[in-house]
Amino acid sequence: MINFHGLSGMADQRIRYVVIAARMNGRWIYGRHKDKETWEMPGGHREYDAVSGCFTETAMEAAERELKEETGAVRYTLRAVCTYAVCRENGEEEGGGLLAMADVEETEPLRHEIEELCLREELPGADQLTYPAIQPYLFERIRKFLRAEERMKGVRAVIADLDQTLLRTDKTLSDDTVSVLKGCRERGLKIVFATARPVRTVERYLKQIPCDAVIYHNGAFTLSGGRLIGRKRLVDGRRAGELLRFLHREYPGKRLAAEIQDTLYANYDVKEFWTFTDAVRTDFTNLPGEDADKLLIEVDGEEEYKEICGMLWDEVYGQPADGRLCLVMNKEATKFRAVRELAGFWGIPEDKMLAIGDDVNDMEMLKGCGIGAAVENGLDEVRFLADYITGSNDTDGPAHFLEQKILKRTD
Repeated sequence: MINFHGLSGMADQRIRYVVIAARMNGRWIYGRHKDKETWEMPGGHREYDAVSGCFTETAMEAAERELKEETGAVRYTLRAVCTYAVCRENGEEEGGGLLAMADVEETEPLRHEIEELCLREELPGADQLTYPAIQPYLFERIRKFLRAEERMKGVRAVIADLDQTLLRTDKTLSDDTVSVLKGCRERGLKIVFATARPVRTVERYLKQIPCDAVIYHNGAFTLSGGRLIGRKRLVDGRRAGELLRFLHREYPGKRLAAEIQDTLYANYDVKEFWTFTDAVRTDFTNLPGEDADKLLIEVDGEEEYKEICGMLWDEVYGQPADGRLCLVMNKEATKFRAVRELAGFWGIPEDKMLAIGDDVNDMEMLKGCGIGAAVENGLDEVRFLADYITGSNDTDGPAHFLEQKILKRTD
């Protein structure tokens, strides 16, 4: 397994290797070492001085050197794509590398350890690769990157998660983020917040950035200019109350809550976790009769999460959140379903939309939109499926990414 990171997401001293996806005349370049029968993408180790304990070249200098040595390139363009690490079965990362891409225009005869080169349309089969457990993942990452670069030219909407994505850890929108999102709107792009939050806790951000739409409660409903887009997808109020009362009785001390008509009902002081909202304290015997936007159930580990999900009925589903919650929502309430409704409402194809996120509830829209970007602080599996990896939320990664890819582009 490979974990992917952004270009600033890995400490320089961890980047020991470089791999370059090099192409010439539209085909990929692979080399065969003199003592091997298999093929590989150009690459190698960064040069290191054992006496000083330091690398003697930057990662990009190493990539350029390896490209020249292993392909004979003399005229080329070279750019960094991302960093990566091999992941052990226990989840621990080992080693680290830089993945780069090169377009080669001219080569000279080889002088180093590469015996032979070949040009191919695709990656060789696993039985022909020197590193079959690693290079297919790196090659697919390059393919994603190239597809996304092409699609970027036609992006017409940006769909962004809030917490741990656009918002810094202190729950603020930085001046840079506000400026860039406003700049995107001025360029004619639709800006959408896609959040698990309720209406009341998003209002202050809308004063900073007047979005074109907001997807609330992970897709329970969407508002655009105060207008409901599509229909609400809620949790049956009667069954929600029964579940919460059962859990409150049978699991003493378990933190439970329900969002109903933009009011949070909870059996604990929610300020312990969310300083930005208030709640009505309850034992769930006096809930209003309306359907719920979502339920929030504290879980202690994966086994308890599975146990809670086993209590749910067919019309709802559970989803992990924040590493400590199971969110219970209508089965049709997902961020990407809401994105698709907006696409139809605005007449913007989904492949002209760019989604940015960090968590499990963002994965479907990152995969379903034309371009998916994950923040560096996102989950490993979110970064793995994304086309791009931005800087972290606390370094305004999404803003810098949009500035580079949207505001600096020439239409």
